[in-house]
Amino acid sequence: ELVLPQEAGDPRWSAAAERLTHSIAGADGDRPRRIILARCALKGRDPRDGTLQTARDVDLTISWPAWSDSLAVNGGLRWSDGSARITLTDLRPYALFSGGESPFTAALTWPTGSLSAQGNGSLRDGLKASGTGSLQTRSLHKTLALTGGGLALSPFVEDFAVEGSFEAAAGQIQFPSVTVRSDGNVLEGAGSATFGPKRNAVQATLAAE
Repeated sequence: ELVLPQEAGDPRWSAAAERLTHSIAGADGDRPRRIILARCALKGRDPRDGTLQTARDVDLTISWPAWSDSLAVNGGLRWSDGSARITLTDLRPYALFSGGESPFTAALTWPTGSLSAQGNGSLRDGLKASGTGSLQTRSLHKTLALTGGGLALSPFVEDFAVEGSFEAAAGQIQFPSVTVRSDGNVLEGAGSATFGPKRNAVQATLAAE
């Protein structure tokens, strides 16, 4: 069982994280080629409400071949509310830790849906990302519950899909151009979403084709 940092600067992780960051950034001329976690448990704070939770059956592989500038992540986990798998490719750590941008391709799947995105991101002035993506779910209510949020009519919405361009930073996502599909209906427009420990909020201006 691994216990994740409980707060910023957790002494159990800070020194190791600093050494790993310097290694990835090339400060000491070396870097890890592969990191593997198999059949383990992770204990940490739930980002939705701060409670201590445990994820089980965690498998994670981080690969960064010596001949490549790109890092790849593949893994999965199970927790009390369900399970999920994630893949992340095309990420360039050197660019990120030197203050530049990195391309990325990401995919997340869970029993009732999937999320995919591709674009560019940076760590300069906080985590920022922009690109295009899509969300598909067979149960909007269950998907929103995973984030700790909900909508009044979400239990009645089954097939639901969103795709378009996005710009994300500091707990907010802007959708300059978005297409929403639900139960055979198609709406287009723009919108935004805000995520926080107490409340998630979504705003959109949409019109039928």
